[in-house]
Amino acid sequence: MSRGGQPLRLGAAKQRALLALLLIRRGEVGRDVLVDALWGGRSPKGARNTLQVYVSKLRKSLGRDAIETTATGYRLLVDGGAVDSERFESLFAEGREALAAGNPARAAGQLSAALGLWRGPALADMRYEAFAQAETGRLDELRVACLEERIEADLALGRHAALVGELEARILEQPLRERLRAQLITALYRSGRQSEALDQYQSTRRMLADELGLQPSVELRELERMILAHDPALALAEPTGKPDSNLPLQPTPFIGRQREVVEIVELIRTGSRRLVTLTGAGGSGKTRLAIEATGALAYDYPDGVWWVPLQSLADPQLVSQAIATGIGAKAEPAWFIRDKRMLILLDNFEHLLDAAIVAGELLTTCPNLQLLATSREPLRLVAERTVHVQPMEEDDAVALFEERAGEGGDSNAVAEICRRVDCLPLAVELAAARTRTLSAEEILDRLVERLPLLTGGPRDAPVRQQTLKATIAWSYDLLAPNEQAVFSRLSVFAGGCTQDAAEAVCGATPDRLDSLTEKNLLVRRDGRYMLLDTIQEYARERLVASCEAQALREAHSAWYFELAEQLHRDLPDTNAFTPELARRWGPWVDSELENLRAVLRHKIERGEREQALRFALLLFAFWRKGARYATEGERWVRQALDSDGPTEDRTLAWALNLYGGCLVAAGRTVEGEKPIEQALELAERLQDCDLQHNCLLGLTLIAANARDTDTAERLLEAAREVKVSDPYWEFIAIHLDGQIAAAAGPPPADIADTARARELFEEAALLLPRLTDRPMAAAFHEWGFALVAMQENAPDADERFQRVLRSSVSLDQERDIYENLLFMGEIAERRGDLIRAGTLWGSVLRILEEQTPDWVPQYERYMRLDSRCEPDLLRSVQEGRELSREEAVAYALSETDDLAIPQITKPVSSSPTTTDRLSTARSAGSS
Repeated sequence: MSRGGQPLRLGAAKQRALLALLLIRRGEVGRDVLVDALWGGRSPKGARNTLQVYVSKLRKSLGRDAIETTATGYRLLVDGGAVDSERFESLFAEGREALAAGNPARAAGQLSAALGLWRGPALADMRYEAFAQAETGRLDELRVACLEERIEADLALGRHAALVGELEARILEQPLRERLRAQLITALYRSGRQSEALDQYQSTRRMLADELGLQPSVELRELERMILAHDPALALAEPTGKPDSNLPLQPTPFIGRQREVVEIVELIRTGSRRLVTLTGAGGSGKTRLAIEATGALAYDYPDGVWWVPLQSLADPQLVSQAIATGIGAKAEPAWFIRDKRMLILLDNFEHLLDAAIVAGELLTTCPNLQLLATSREPLRLVAERTVHVQPMEEDDAVALFEERAGEGGDSNAVAEICRRVDCLPLAVELAAARTRTLSAEEILDRLVERLPLLTGGPRDAPVRQQTLKATIAWSYDLLAPNEQAVFSRLSVFAGGCTQDAAEAVCGATPDRLDSLTEKNLLVRRDGRYMLLDTIQEYARERLVASCEAQALREAHSAWYFELAEQLHRDLPDTNAFTPELARRWGPWVDSELENLRAVLRHKIERGEREQALRFALLLFAFWRKGARYATEGERWVRQALDSDGPTEDRTLAWALNLYGGCLVAAGRTVEGEKPIEQALELAERLQDCDLQHNCLLGLTLIAANARDTDTAERLLEAAREVKVSDPYWEFIAIHLDGQIAAAAGPPPADIADTARARELFEEAALLLPRLTDRPMAAAFHEWGFALVAMQENAPDADERFQRVLRSSVSLDQERDIYENLLFMGEIAERRGDLIRAGTLWGSVLRILEEQTPDWVPQYERYMRLDSRCEPDLLRSVQEGRELSREEAVAYALSETDDLAIPQITKPVSSSPTTTDRLSTARSAGSS
């Protein structure tokens, strides 16, 4: 399923099943009906709530208005023709009508287009579900009927010889279909194979008798009589009206992209625009796709379908002559074509755009002419409709590689090869060609730099297509000098850039960016400009050749340094994202992560240790967002620390503290202790009280992790004696003391000194009026009392954690979200609600499996899953593993369908550092 041309991720299996149900019913479906269908009459407690979560998630994917809430259920609202099954049935009906009206050419095209929409069995991943069986049976029957009608149309067009092999294969799949067998008998007879046709009839008669106890139908018996009598009605000569064509025969099979072929064919047949131009990057397969679509239209144009290759032309004034030659005209093309019904493919027009007026004049003077063009950029004519040819889908790219290579090799390696070359068909074919001398694994190893490897294309291919580099160079050479300069400079960015960044770093004006985008050398996606990896590699080579590379890298670093410094200035002294900053800067950090990494890499490679460490510290708040981020932060800071170059002691001290804090947040608590101790020594020497306090809090967490309560208390006392500039850190120290008290003692019995914990939290609360601009302080405060309520089995414990969870979502505190889900699951388990407990715990395990799988055993031990045998709990854990992050939050908050599910915009990774009730990553002091 796709939206705006992009595939949609539909989440859990039951969520996909819900969408299938709504698609099948295509009307109002009651909530009870949906619950019964999804859970097979064994709906768990809370099933309606989970159903609402699935509906809300689907709305996010499909659009808020896609699913209507009714008084008793839901109704799916989609535009006509948006559903493949509806398009299939419409095309099938049109093809059947055309066949009945005596137009087999039109019928063959429509029926082939209908079958091209199928990419596998109907409702493949749920065809055995009870609710789907009737619909899958209906669609499967329609598919076979459509196939039979298409074969009937092909027989009427005299394609009997080519049909024999296909029919033999189809009968193996559908041995009981008498019509398929009758069509095979007819095809054999018309191919001059009468004895084989009669043998096939006898084989059919025996099969029907053995399998069904039936005699052949009247129609089959009549067919046998006509064959024996050589009835003239069976004879059908090759059609004399077969349209002329000079389309080049393709030496290799066409793989994938059936959907694109169908869309292009339908677009041309509707005739709303008489010029359709396929645009796309070099190597995206525009020519092959155009030839395939043109071939499918051959019988729609009685005056022929014609291919006019333009790649070898250098002079736009020769285009008219090339068209005349291509269509066999001895005079001006317009005079020759006149009223003829003809389709012309103008292939590779991008370097001859000044001649686009020739195509426009032909359309003006030839009313029945249809043009299909391929070009890197549009022709800019009034009659034009552009279709952007995207890279292949990964499954199709893998199939293409395996077909061209003759063998697949390691499937994972092949898939990664296709991803590395952007799934561009030409690049995939060139990579597959290397299998003559290299294995797939060896090709993958050598694809670090793509362009040198991707050579050695077929000798009979155009020179520009024999290597991927030549293909891209073909587009590059067509650029104006100022466009060439911008194109090469843009390669300095990693992961794309904004328009402001392109202008500041590369001097790229909006007009030049738009021009490169139109020429399909640049992609604009979600407000950002980016180069496909293979194209970027060529652009990078051009940048190095221009001698601008070093200056561009410095300009790139300066731009992101300035933005990171602005981010750091906007942060409160706690170095934490407030909700406003999360909304403003969070998406920026995520979208620019590759560029930020590039800056760090550049500084480290150049030995600019001070600059590298300073930049890592500017991203302090980002590294501490979760275990996944902390792991990366630790790696970058370690590389910077290990590099050469002078460094100020203050920068070094804070960097060591960041390094240790990242190790702690990533679960490597013991390793984090030494760098924090080194940072503390430097902080004491520099008399940096803020850093001293921060280091002492980090060491406190490490001691608490090791259950060394005495050391933790001593470190906390020392921290509270240090005078800090920000009362927030004083608040954190008191609050951390309370957390330790609330979670002290071996679980689950002898839980905590909750009285002391409450006293400490109340003491910390006295500082809250001075921290009104620090919403996280209030969240920590609420979390502390929720923890006490849980340990005391208070009736409002779950309600308290729900409030904290809402705060964590609004503050974008990712690791806190999953800690709350964990504790809410424990509250449910204590109250005997094993379904809720298992669902919440399963959602926590899912994110751990995706982000930090090494922690899964620790959490399973915490949940005691290895010793539990309650089926409701274990089944719910599996259900919970299917929930996305947003679904899990909505489930925990018991959101109704009319309420918006809290939006969490970034991947989450919890940061467990112990298996007891204390999650030591909670405190901001850990970094």
